[in-house]
Amino acid sequence: MQRRELDYARRPVPWHRAQFEAAADRPAAWRAAEANLQPIEGETELAPGVTAVTLPGHTPGSQGVLVQTDSGRYLIAGDCVYLYENWAGDDQVEHIAIGLYTDLVAYDESLRKIETMDCEVIPSHDFAVVRRHRFG
Repeated sequence: MQRRELDYARRPVPWHRAQFEAAADRPAAWRAAEANLQPIEGETELAPGVTAVTLPGHTPGSQGVLVQTDSGRYLIAGDCVYLYENWAGDDQVEHIAIGLYTDLVAYDESLRKIETMDCEVIPSHDFAVVRRHRFG
């Protein structure tokens, strides 16, 4: 994860607090793993053909993962693109941002960045991904 995301998780804005904190009777699961995290900063090659790509806007440290395969380039878009409806592709100039964000200008810049990446965008919260792609 991006260092900016870890810093944000420790001190989120109020409307994101519920996603980063657990109930009063138990600690957040990510806190238990925090000592084992090795945060990255910026675009980072994680393995050959697998690169973390910064996509801020939803949160300051939002990211996606760009994967180069024999069949093409795919961006697992993280929280920048929830559904295929948010990302209509090359024929649609205006994409639809999700309603939960910390910086709308940064969010728009991230969407424009994706446009230049020459990849298929894989939304992070759309069950249609399974129907469109065969896995396994």
